[in-house]
This record gives sequence, structure tokens and C-alpha cells, in this order.
Amino acid sequence: MSKLRFGFVGAGSIMRTHAEQLAQRDDVTLAAIADVAEGAVKASADKYNIPARYTAFEEMFAKEGLDVAVVAVPNAWHAPATLAALNAGCHVLCEKPPALNAAQAQEMADTAA
Repeated sequence: MSKLRFGFVGAGSIMRTHAEQLAQRDDVTLAAIADVAEGAVKASADKYNIPARYTAFEEMFAKEGLDVAVVAVPNAWHAPATLAALNAGCHVLCEKPPALNAAQAQEMADTAA
């Protein structure tokens, strides 16, 4: 079985919580990370040996061929990041609340389906 390639949207404390657990799995590769804060990207990527580093999640999804995206950014970015990940063919783990309103949540659910 090949390893699942994970990418992270967000490089802060919530991302690190997920990375701590995922890094212990033999069936996972921590492949990419994106955050607008370049210093946070570097710190988290260095800590978890994540090779691909981006300041735009759109670019990460366009280039990396990820299997799973972990969306761990402020609430206002949950829907845009999740939709970008889904449209790139990723499975998504999104922090809560998933969206700012019911219309965004519905669009996310429809895109996932």
C-alpha cells in the first residue's frame, strides 16, 4: 500500500496538533504545507520534515498531487481552502466550524459529493 500524501493549510498550533499524530503513522507522508506567514511555514515544515512549502494553498494544491488536506486556518478561510482542496481531488479534514454560513457549508458538501 502506498502512503497517503498529506498537505496542510495553516502552519500554526492546530496544524502541529495534527502533524504530531500523523507523523507517527507508517501509512502517511507529510508532503506539503501552505500558510501566508512564511516564517510559520518554515518553522512547522522544519519541525516535521515537510519538503514542499508554499505561501498560497492554491499553488500547493495545483502542484503537489495530495491525497488529503488538513484545513487548519482561521474560520473565514475554511470554505475557500476546503473547496480548493476538494477541487484538486483531495479528501479533506477541516477544523470546525466548517464554514461561516449555511450556504458555504452547502457548497462544501455539494463539492465533496
